[in-house]
Amino acid sequence: MPIFDHLKEGRGGRFDLKIGMYGIGDKSAIALGTFLRACDLDLQVLDVSYNSIHDMGMKAILDAIRCQAYLRIIDLSGNYCSHAAGLSIARMFTTNNMRHLYELNLSSCSILDESMRAIADAFVGNNALKRLLLSNNRISRSGAPIAKLIAHNATITELDLSWNNLRNADAEHVAEALGSDTVLRTLNLGWNNFGSAGPIAATALALTTNAALTKLDLSWNRVRENGCALLGDALKTNRSLRYFIMDGNPVGDEGGKRLLDKHEPAAADAAAPEDDAAAAAAKKSALLRFVSLQDCNFENYQADDGPVEFNVNDPNGQYVKRTRCCC
Repeated sequence: MPIFDHLKEGRGGRFDLKIGMYGIGDKSAIALGTFLRACDLDLQVLDVSYNSIHDMGMKAILDAIRCQAYLRIIDLSGNYCSHAAGLSIARMFTTNNMRHLYELNLSSCSILDESMRAIADAFVGNNALKRLLLSNNRISRSGAPIAKLIAHNATITELDLSWNNLRNADAEHVAEALGSDTVLRTLNLGWNNFGSAGPIAATALALTTNAALTKLDLSWNRVRENGCALLGDALKTNRSLRYFIMDGNPVGDEGGKRLLDKHEPAAADAAAPEDDAAAAAAKKSALLRFVSLQDCNFENYQADDGPVEFNVNDPNGQYVKRTRCCC
């Protein structure tokens, strides 16, 4: 492949190299790594997505770009990163050269749990990265490393963890870390398993304390009626969330009502001077929220979800009466 045909000069004499979806494979990737080492070019964008590059080729490219001080966007998605390539990703962030990196796309890279631990540790000291995309990897048991990444996060404002089958204790770790985070603005947790009792309770609790997140995607997480009731109640005290995506969950009738329930101003908000137009406008905007419930099931058959707490504001709602035989 003629590399120079794909180099585009950008700002400040730096270059964009975009060769996504060319199927270059490992041999060409190794040659590309050699080229990047030998040429005195400052890259700001590198896109080698969906090129059937495996460990050897990925490692050659990653080791070559460690000396690129001005990279802002790296897209490695759709390739294959086993442990060796994962360690190379981690090593990139142990140097100061990645101080300008804005976005790293590692979606669909087959990253393993053991690699995720090393990558999460490396990100802790990074002070530049804003967007980290980790969708569709093999990190279902990486809840603790991801929670550590979130807990020590100083710059990442968008994190995509969708399609990773995070569940049980691992999902709970991630949700608990969200409660104390003050930096993330967009979090995609779609197509995981946050719907069980522990993770969804931790997520609801996190929403009562998190004051930074503006968009949360929990679509297709098997969140049932009782879980949605918890989330709906948590939304009453949350003042930052603007977009809440719950598509494809079996929310049930009462769960749907709780998620769409009218959110009254908090006591502190209600005490604001009515003649202060700016304060009134801020109070009103704090209550505006978009909740998406596309493809949700509103039937009341989720018997394994536990009882829905009685809602005094809707005494005529549908509730399941549970009795226990004492004989």
